[in-house]
Amino acid sequence: AELELEREEYKVIGNVLDYMFHKDSIYRKENVNAFDQEVPFGYEKTHPALYHKKIDSIKAVMDTAKLYITLRDSLIRFPEDEKFDRSLLEPKSFYLNFSDIKDTAFRPLIAQLYDIKKASYLDIKQIKTNGKFQLIYYTELKKYPKDIKVVSNINFSRVSFNKDFTKACLYLSNQKGRRSWSSKIIFLSKENNVWIFNSSKRLSVA
Repeated sequence: AELELEREEYKVIGNVLDYMFHKDSIYRKENVNAFDQEVPFGYEKTHPALYHKKIDSIKAVMDTAKLYITLRDSLIRFPEDEKFDRSLLEPKSFYLNFSDIKDTAFRPLIAQLYDIKKASYLDIKQIKTNGKFQLIYYTELKKYPKDIKVVSNINFSRVSFNKDFTKACLYLSNQKGRRSWSSKIIFLSKENNVWIFNSSKRLSVA
């Protein structure tokens, strides 16, 4: 059972990354912010024409360059913040906060996600993706040239599954560039033995 859990966790993470960073995804387009260190802060207001020219150039690079995603070396516990209010998981609060999640089968998985007490080691070699990006540990970033294109720094939680491994949810936090950060819970369903993105619930953004 433990081996099946671990195997399915890695499948889920691989499919989430593919969903987030395939060529036409909104996430990948948003991650143009990852290159904002190449554009001076406030440039869009002081030099709008040059700013848009630079952004167009960055987008072209994103379509051809080798992209990197950094990951924490563990699947963390949810929530990261110990002050998370568990009452949000109670029926009334849950309905108010997660009413946009139409499939009620995900409800117990969110509570179950909170009850996973132990983090686990994340072995990048076990993550299979179809994306044109390389996964590296954030702690090993200093080993790479300073000019590599890091589009995102992601922390994944452990994955919560239903009994027959057909529904899953997990938490992730995603830092793009220097000034953009968000966190959310991702919901997935298994179809034809493949984990498919179902929906997500944003928890915070900065």
